[in-house]
Amino acid sequence: MQPIDSIFNRGLFTTQMAYEAGLSKRDLKAALTDGLITKMTRGVYARAGMPYDIYAMIALIYPNGIFAKMSALALYDMTDELPKHIDMAFPNGYSNKNLVSHQIKPFRQQPDRLMLGLTEVTTTSGATVTVYSPTRTLLDIWDDPQIDTAVRLEALKEYMSRFRSSQSDRELMHFKNKLYANSTIDYALEVLV
Repeated sequence: MQPIDSIFNRGLFTTQMAYEAGLSKRDLKAALTDGLITKMTRGVYARAGMPYDIYAMIALIYPNGIFAKMSALALYDMTDELPKHIDMAFPNGYSNKNLVSHQIKPFRQQPDRLMLGLTEVTTTSGATVTVYSPTRTLLDIWDDPQIDTAVRLEALKEYMSRFRSSQSDRELMHFKNKLYANSTIDYALEVLV
């Protein structure tokens, strides 16, 4: 397999990934001209015909980010609300001037908080991205005044029907104690049981 085939088989890739696979700037330009790839944004390319996948693209650009809140709800199909921006968690001190240009709303956290509830999901294009678990996501949005009550209730109903288990209940209480000691999520769960 040639380097050009291996990188194109990934579907979505960065300029750096192409260079590491042995492609040159000239190879990328030729692939663009021949219609083999398309430029998604600065430094990110996709195999021609691949569906647009904002989550896969953003994960490539910001590998230290974790999809959170409304973006996580969308990835889990726990909301019908179209996100106005991309919610991502980053380590405290992380700074990148391009976050605004990619419509990313960053949440910076201490490492012990940042790493709680991490998991991965597969996006519509088949890419794997890092996201908070449904349990952590529900807790993150529950008492957030910037998230509409109807969105929170819809997420809770989806969580109850698709993700709730005795293990997730234990996880929820663990996360609540570590992250949001004053959250009202446990009262909402009691009402729905």
